[in-house]
Amino acid sequence: MDKKYKTGLMLGIVLVAVIALFDIISMNSGMFGTTDQYTNGVFGGDWWSLFLKLNLAIIVAFGAGYYFFYKKDLSETIGVIATPVILWFFGLSDVLFFWFQGKVVPSVLPWLNDSLIIGTVTSLLGFTTVTSLTLFVSIILGFAVSYGVAKLLWKVN
Repeated sequence: MDKKYKTGLMLGIVLVAVIALFDIISMNSGMFGTTDQYTNGVFGGDWWSLFLKLNLAIIVAFGAGYYFFYKKDLSETIGVIATPVILWFFGLSDVLFFWFQGKVVPSVLPWLNDSLIIGTVTSLLGFTTVTSLTLFVSIILGFAVSYGVAKLLWKVN
């Protein structure tokens, strides 16, 4: 696989790290509940919907900027957009959320049960609730999917 696609994977990881930092800033703002409530997935208002839309817009805007101001390579741009979405939805930002605060990922994360991907991975592994183990397995699968997408885009290009 070409170096440019590996760069796309790295940019995806950086964007997921930005999402995790944005999540921490949101938690510390106090606008969406107490720190404990926020950490345990109890948000005030319709925060998750807003957070989802805002971060997806940032990822797409970053991809558009990458295409128009850096490289006019559509397949590479798709990779730059797809990688952070995949890694985010597979749970990387959830782990980074705790690690960036110097905390251990909790052994049980029930607020992630309704996550389509993480919840499905958890069920397939035979668990009834998301655990740190199932979250890490989900993240490993996310990296595998991201790598597969990058490799496919490289072959198509």
